[in-house]
Amino acid sequence: MYEKNTLFLSTSDMMDKHFKQMFSLDDKVIFDAIYPRCYYMCKSKKEILSFIDKYEPKSMREMIAKLYNYDKVYLYMPTWRGNLNDDFIHEANFDFEKLNDILVKQNRLFILKLHPAVRILQNVNEKEYSNICFLDKRLDIYPLLPFVDILITDYSSIYYDFLLLNKGVLLYPFDKQRFIENSNDLAFDYDEYTPGKRVYSMTDFLSVIASDDILEIDGKDKMRILYAFWGKADKNRLDLHRLLLLYSWLVKTVLFFLPDIPLIMRFRGFLYSLGMPSCGSNFQVAHNVILNSIEGLAVGNNVYLAMGNIIYAHGKAIIGNNVMFGPDCLLTTGNHTFGNGSYRYGASVEKEVRIKDGCWIAAHCIILPGSVLPARSILAAGAVLTKHLQEACEDAIYIGIPARFVKKRI
Repeated sequence: MYEKNTLFLSTSDMMDKHFKQMFSLDDKVIFDAIYPRCYYMCKSKKEILSFIDKYEPKSMREMIAKLYNYDKVYLYMPTWRGNLNDDFIHEANFDFEKLNDILVKQNRLFILKLHPAVRILQNVNEKEYSNICFLDKRLDIYPLLPFVDILITDYSSIYYDFLLLNKGVLLYPFDKQRFIENSNDLAFDYDEYTPGKRVYSMTDFLSVIASDDILEIDGKDKMRILYAFWGKADKNRLDLHRLLLLYSWLVKTVLFFLPDIPLIMRFRGFLYSLGMPSCGSNFQVAHNVILNSIEGLAVGNNVYLAMGNIIYAHGKAIIGNNVMFGPDCLLTTGNHTFGNGSYRYGASVEKEVRIKDGCWIAAHCIILPGSVLPARSILAAGAVLTKHLQEACEDAIYIGIPARFVKKRI
């Protein structure tokens, strides 16, 4: 089959080596690029929805609309075990009743997507569980991935595709030892190339679901795996990053001496938005704002950035609707690690930052990687936001270093 192909797509040097060994390929037939399914998966949600409306069944659009009703969405995609065990869901001791109770209390949704070759679940009445969705096995899952918060899997290669979205991952390899001993499907060492939070029992599984853990993979491990599997895609992103750095500098320089009146600020916002994955209306940007890595910055409607703000969005920063930044704030998605005897030469690690709708970030605030500011909240002047604040504390005021809840706003 592969001998007849003119080109063979590969995403990294490690994958080049793997494919050449597996299929006896010559260097001349290897084509460097990201997989098309993953390329579109990493586009803005607006572009993805446009693609779905054009090419996907209506049921996919309806499914995505349903997701917005929940505070968090899990997607469970277990690997097909082949002849090892076709009824592994029951072997995993899945307690759908307890799981559904947890999901209902926390307004979360659990989507189960089985491999097309797996038989339909036996003795499970899907209609009994309000917050568990048993997805059609024939449905293409990739358009749905950007709208999911956390992927749950075991040995599936979708783990590596999902890493591109910079979201949480939970691993549930309950039959790890037997699978590794009896399966020929693992191309790489499982422990070395699949970092992340792991659980091996249903009790621990339910405990993690009940928590508010965002299940991020350690920054160093994530960068190592991304480079191993997506090194060439990262190179393409680096080229885009450099181009947009130049573009951002050009916008700032050309309009620097124009006054900060709404019309000019909106015009700046429009020019910056041309390099952003998504941007709502009335994005206002002051003259000396620095926007670095706009390819990772997404903003909603009516976002205002006052003088002196600096935003580094290489690891993705999402700012909701009706958000206001006071003067001289810093938002960064990246951090340094120690390497080669210095933080200067350590790898950079990235974590997504989210500012929910209706927030006010007062003057001189700092927002660090992995932070989430709940909706309609105030981050008081000089505060340093360092973590994901709980959804239960919406409509609140946060002060101090590190930022802490002080009282309800209303």
